[in-house]
Formats: sequence, C-alpha cells, structure tokens
Amino acid sequence: MKQVWKKWLIEVALFILNKLSEQYMEPKTDTVLKQSIFLQNVAKLIEYGHSLPGYVLTGGELWRTADQQAIYLSKGLTKTKFSRHQQRLAIDINVFVDGVLRMDAKAYEPLAKFWNSLNVDNTCGYSWGWDLNHFEMKP
Repeated sequence: MKQVWKKWLIEVALFILNKLSEQYMEPKTDTVLKQSIFLQNVAKLIEYGHSLPGYVLTGGELWRTADQQAIYLSKGLTKTKFSRHQQRLAIDINVFVDGVLRMDAKAYEPLAKFWNSLNVDNTCGYSWGWDLNHFEMKP
C-alpha cells in the first residue's frame, strides 16, 4: 500500500510539473525545458532510492546563488567558481541506510548507476570520485 501511495504522489507531482511548465513558463526556453527534465529525473531517482532495502533519502541543496558559491569556494568546500546548482540543474541528496547517514561510495553506487541511466546528460559526484551526494544534468 505504501508503494502505491508513493507512486501516486510522484505521478501527481510530475503531472502538475508538466502542466505548470506548459501554462506558466511560455515561451519554453532550453533552460526551462532542461530544468523540467532534470526535476523529473530527480523524482525518479528519489523513488528508486526509497525502493532500495534500508535506504531513506533526504534533500540537500538544489539552488545556489553566486554569492553562496563564492563562499563555498573561499572555504574550500567546492573546486569551481560556477556550479550547476546556480542553473537549478544539480541537487545534493543525503543517503541514510538502516538509519545511518552514509557518505561512502558503496552507498551511492546504485543511485549513481540509476541516475546515469536516466539521461545521457546526467552525471554525478560518484562518477568523479568525490562529492558523492551530488547529482546534476549538463545544460
């Protein structure tokens, strides 16, 4: 019953997202379309993650300002001046397995493989060997 409820919620969210993008985001720019595809992929990733035994996912950062990026860069928390978060094409996702926050490659491996299978433009920190909880889509 729980799975049916989750699936229904995701379907409703995707339907609303599609309708909003059609109704309120005209003209459709490449960026808006890409953001829409990205968010739909995130919904699929979250659903997949919650289907893994013992996994619970929580959200991290989705959107980031240029000022926040500069702060992260100055503190050594990022390696780049520009982030896909600034385009709303990246999200950080926290993984708990059996109630324990995990930041190791083994915990993120199934999510990374699934994410990369959703779209040719998807990539993630797991693929780079660092920033494991980061999932993004190339513009």
